[in-house]
Amino acid sequence: METNGIIERCEEKQYKWQLKETRNSFFIYYPQKDKLEEDRIFETDILPLLKVLPDSVLKIWNYAFCEIMNNAIEHSKAEKIGVVFSSNILFTRIFIRDDGVGIFENIRQYILNTTQKNISLDDAMSILFVGKMTTNKENHSGEGIFFTSRSLDRFYILSSNRIFVHEAYDKNSSADIRTINRPSRKVIENEKGTSVVMELWNNSKRQLREVFDMFSSNERGFYKTQIPIKSSILSDFPVSRSQARRLCSGFDKFEEIELDFDGIDDVGRAFIHEIFCVFKDKHPEIEIKVKNASTNVTNVITQVKKTIVPT
Repeated sequence: METNGIIERCEEKQYKWQLKETRNSFFIYYPQKDKLEEDRIFETDILPLLKVLPDSVLKIWNYAFCEIMNNAIEHSKAEKIGVVFSSNILFTRIFIRDDGVGIFENIRQYILNTTQKNISLDDAMSILFVGKMTTNKENHSGEGIFFTSRSLDRFYILSSNRIFVHEAYDKNSSADIRTINRPSRKVIENEKGTSVVMELWNNSKRQLREVFDMFSSNERGFYKTQIPIKSSILSDFPVSRSQARRLCSGFDKFEEIELDFDGIDDVGRAFIHEIFCVFKDKHPEIEIKVKNASTNVTNVITQVKKTIVPT
């Protein structure tokens, strides 16, 4: 495989190997100097590098790149936007980085200006998991990051020393996560600007339409959200009412909520009570579903739902 250019030795004295990149390109753009249009950037610079991929994969990359590049152009207030494209025989990665205000700081400032609530950067990051979050309601729907993150095998946003992580939306992803490395701590520790890492298996069988159909319909629009509790709460043990209230802050925009407890072994009763009793009593029309709950989590939910008097 080494002679075929598929793998290469990464250390001379030890037999350690890595997949060899078959394409590697870098681009830089200046949004305050030039009139940038994300679709033209994709067609001119990115599409020629992707043409060897199946049409369904091209469609996902077209959507994902244009959504994230548009965010960088219109929201980041950046002077420079850099794009790094790399691929090997298995997967493709596109890295978009700007030197702007930072996405989580931008959300924090927006919430402060519109509601006078001074939320933390962690709270601002958690809002993205729910969906329908935009700092420009007149021109954006707030759907881009939600659907982009669920269309790819790996999706990271790095900003303000924090990382928003969303991996494949289902358990049947064609990508073996062992072959794709997470961003290093050194990369995460960068306070200025926003970096977005997108990765997709070159032979992915996923269809972009099926991702949209999981959470929207012609009759109901974008009616459903799915939230990974471990990533959005940033804790292996969600325990407090305050955590639950912050999590529920955008639930009223949806008809159906799916809470994914994958990786959570146990939960606090107050956390569950705030979601399944307090919030649910105020919004009986909203359906709350549970996914990947451990026995401990399931038992706490069952017990708390039977509570009549709040504890």
